[in-house]
Amino acid sequence: MSMKIPVIPNTEKTVKQSFNLKASTVAKLQQYQDCYAAVHGGKAPQLTAMVELMLLTLMSEDKEFQRFLRDAATPPAAPTRERVEPPRAMVTSSPASADSM
Repeated sequence: MSMKIPVIPNTEKTVKQSFNLKASTVAKLQQYQDCYAAVHGGKAPQLTAMVELMLLTLMSEDKEFQRFLRDAATPPAAPTRERVEPPRAMVTSSPASADSM
């Protein structure tokens, strides 16, 4: 028998998160936890570890999310350097006044 969630590794530092779930969702998670233990022939993993792996599996299989990550990792194209002409000095010639003639 094979499950979507593989054996859960415990190698990375964790960050505490807090959220609420519907009672029916928690009941399903507990059933999944029991099934996991039966399939993998051992003790049921902690619910938090199991939920984390479920989320990681979901995100790794979500094609749109993977595309988003690839696009976000791609650096934007370098801006083109357009040649900008420096402003030309405006030479104004004043009309010769009658006094200077």
